[in-house]
Amino acid sequence: MASPHVVGTVALMQQAAGGGLTPDQVKNVLEQTARAMTKDDGTPFSLWEVGAGYLDVYAAVSAVMP
Repeated sequence: MASPHVVGTVALMQQAAGGGLTPDQVKNVLEQTARAMTKDDGTPFSLWEVGAGYLDVYAAVSAVMP
């Protein structure tokens, strides 16, 4: 169910960056701007459990703006 959200975020990132982002750049920005997911006790999940975390659209788009 996350695919439409991620694709929309990538489209906004490309628009903000003028369409010149490579797939590797997009992946790196999405991973670096994701917010960590934590367990009930406050400890973060491992990368293999939940991926990079919660998608932060605003942070991802802001990161690629000139």
